[in-house]
Amino acid sequence: MPRVFITCHHAANLEKAARFGEVIKLYDLVDAKPSANRLSLAPGRIFNKLARNINSFHPDDMFLLDGPAVYSAVAAAMAATISQRVRFLIYNHDAADFIPRTLYFPVSRCRKPKTNQDPKVFASTDSHDVSSASSFGEVVTLVPSQLGIQSSDTRKIAKMVMGPLKDSQPQDYLLLAGEKSINAIAAAVLSRRHGCLNLIMYHLKQKKYLAKCVDISRERIREMAG
Repeated sequence: MPRVFITCHHAANLEKAARFGEVIKLYDLVDAKPSANRLSLAPGRIFNKLARNINSFHPDDMFLLDGPAVYSAVAAAMAATISQRVRFLIYNHDAADFIPRTLYFPVSRCRKPKTNQDPKVFASTDSHDVSSASSFGEVVTLVPSQLGIQSSDTRKIAKMVMGPLKDSQPQDYLLLAGEKSINAIAAAVLSRRHGCLNLIMYHLKQKKYLAKCVDISRERIREMAG
């Protein structure tokens, strides 16, 4: 029976999710201490916390994207490192229910770069002003928010994301913004392609973007799973 990994339980309807398989909370913000919110700026620590469960990931398992986008991005990146097929359980507002979506991340579509270039910042969307992130490199928007693409339209998102990312380099960044599914798919492509994830994250108190890098190799997932 497939399992439903909730990337970070925050608001998801567990009863509805349980219809698709055994529910496993990779992290739970509902009962966590207030200090747990600081993990949203620590993708390396999130990787460590998720490794044990995701090490057992099977292509039939699903990811329900919940909580801060960074959890969805790191979880999807880890899953794509393990398998080229990743299933998502996306909430569809029109249907008022979850809908399974399967995406493939083959090596042929996530090939390694052939040339060197200056770092780029791939912004998942431009749902907010990301211009100040240009200090890290040229900003490239993957899915313009003006298109109004629904989070459940994963095939269209994947097509738009894979186009620019096929020429990405290991030193490039992903700026998390907008729908969790866009962030998760972009992170999956980058980790499958490079074995690492370089994130640009906004620090509210410092009012600036920070760069955070995570090694997401298969070997490291096994190592951290113990």
